[in-house]
Amino acid sequence: MQWEDILKSKHQTFVFSEQKVEKNLIDKIVEEIHTKCPSKQNRVLYNLKVLDWSDRELRLDFYKSTERDPINKPGEYNPQVLAPYLFVWSSREIEPMTNRRGEDSNPEYNDPMWQFVVTNMEIGICSMFSVLSAQSKGLSSGFCKCIYPQSIEEKYGFTPLLFLGIGYSFDLPKRMYYCPINNRYMEVPYGSEVKPNIDNYISFGL
Repeated sequence: MQWEDILKSKHQTFVFSEQKVEKNLIDKIVEEIHTKCPSKQNRVLYNLKVLDWSDRELRLDFYKSTERDPINKPGEYNPQVLAPYLFVWSSREIEPMTNRRGEDSNPEYNDPMWQFVVTNMEIGICSMFSVLSAQSKGLSSGFCKCIYPQSIEEKYGFTPLLFLGIGYSFDLPKRMYYCPINNRYMEVPYGSEVKPNIDNYISFGL
């Protein structure tokens, strides 16, 4: 698939079909992440968990963690998390790297704020790399950052930072999807947000 074709077909996907995603395609995405996705000094400050639906309870727990407004709009979730595969990024603890003199080669990693910033930067790079890799294989994807992690932390012992659903896209009329918590079809709870004008955030020169 050419770059122009990837751009034409790329969009945020909210509803996925039940069409089976070949496991070898997911394996290939993971392999490409490991061999080609850049990471600062190859330290890799994130964990990536790849989840299918073999554990339905687990997947529904992750779906429940995306409830959009539990107080004012209970029962509205992010449907892209129901994709056949869900990529889940979280932070990863790394060991100090010492030089020949036994000194810490990268003391900046000991600064929690510095590590937090770089971790999120790397997750951004890896997640977009995953999107483009999936797109080149005829798959679609949908980001989700609206996560209430407390229940995941308590039950599974880690804090998810970003979700990415991957599968084959499917749009029902009015962008409807079947919610397995409410047991009914619901409309995708999204508006039509637009980016600012290009000149507001991109410039050539200072």
